[in-house]
Amino acid sequence: MRRRLSAIAITSALAGAALLAVLPSHPSATATTDISVVADQVNVGALRQQAEQLIADAKRLDQAGNHAAADRDRAQAAAIYQQIKAYTDAEGNNGPVWS
Repeated sequence: MRRRLSAIAITSALAGAALLAVLPSHPSATATTDISVVADQVNVGALRQQAEQLIADAKRLDQAGNHAAADRDRAQAAAIYQQIKAYTDAEGNNGPVWS
C-alpha cells in the first residue's frame, strides 16, 4: 500500500512537471487548439501528442519486457488525458452560473 501511494504521488508529480514544461511562456494568439485558462494558454494538441508518445513508449517497453516502466508511462498518459479533460471542461463552464 505504501509503495502504491508513493508511486501515485511520483506519477502525479511527473505529470505536473510535464504539463509545466508544455505550457508556453506567453499566450499564442494564432493557435486554434489553445484553450484559455486564467489568462494563460494551454496547447491541448501538444498535450495529446505527448500522451500518445507516452503510450507508444509504453507499448515498446512492454514488448521489451520492462512492464513497470510501461505502467508508469501509461499512468503519466492517463494523467495528461485527465488534465486535458479538466481544461476542456473548465473552458466549457466559463459562462454565468445563474442565467
